[in-house]
Amino acid sequence: MLGNKKKTLSIVYNDFMVSMLAVVGNDLRKGITYQIPLQEGIVQHGRILDPDSFYRALKTPLKNLKIKKYHVRVIVPNHDVEMKQIIIPENLTTFDEVDDYIFKEIGKSIHLAFETPVVDIYDEDPTDGEAMLFATERNEVDKIIEVVESLGQIPEVVDIKSLANLRTLEKVMPSYTEKTSMILDWSINEVTMSIVENHHVKLLRTHTIPTTQSDWMLKEQEAHSFTHTLSNHIEMYMDELSHAFVEIQHICQFYEISLNKGMKQVQQLIVLGDHPMLPEITELLRVKFPLEVVQITDEQVGEVFATYQLKHCSLLGLEMKEASMV
Repeated sequence: MLGNKKKTLSIVYNDFMVSMLAVVGNDLRKGITYQIPLQEGIVQHGRILDPDSFYRALKTPLKNLKIKKYHVRVIVPNHDVEMKQIIIPENLTTFDEVDDYIFKEIGKSIHLAFETPVVDIYDEDPTDGEAMLFATERNEVDKIIEVVESLGQIPEVVDIKSLANLRTLEKVMPSYTEKTSMILDWSINEVTMSIVENHHVKLLRTHTIPTTQSDWMLKEQEAHSFTHTLSNHIEMYMDELSHAFVEIQHICQFYEISLNKGMKQVQQLIVLGDHPMLPEITELLRVKFPLEVVQITDEQVGEVFATYQLKHCSLLGLEMKEASMV
């Protein structure tokens, strides 16, 4: 029966925009995407500073879309994510055993920066003796959960944007795991760098790109789908992009020299995100880095996920995540 089909709502947000994907059942082709521009100051560096205004921004669109009692999936701010590599005892070889071990060791042999963390475990192969633990502060998670519940929805999943992107990338470009890759997720005011080696996330960093909403002109491309155009302080912003390129280079060098004593290096850069200047950024990267630089395109995403675009990568990955406790 249609009424018994599970209804999910994936929400990804940054300082400029809330993006949503509503799906009934398992047919992504019938999913509805919707974007809501945010006024400056409601969200800063991915953190919700004004929960009441964030609630009001979502209330009317959800009402108009008749979205109620959906199971909601959200991402946490990139800046608030701590990552740790965990060595797993040899006798633990299933996902459940690995998860149980890690959760029991938190606060004992595993120490985190947060007093009340929310954790997630990324483990492609439970038999390889290692897993990656991701943690964030519960306070920020509680804020978004409270907003979700106030909107008449059901909180279900909290995820990390970089991991959501990897789920989509594995479908869109499965060959990316053949090389050590740095995944560059660009938005207007930050870039997140994830180094992935043999399906394992080895390094995760986020760099802020200083800018303000007043420097960007908002334009509605089609119904409830928006883009921005840089209209003020263009030279200053390009300088900030140059600083981001320097940081990318530093992280590549840190991975090669500090972590691997020169024995391993990043072999390719994979560019994605919702930045409106992504093609220009990709060309600049090709000039500045002696590496293969691959930009994921709308066409690549659309071949696997019909009707979807590059800017939906995080939403699609969030939708594909298995349900877990929030």
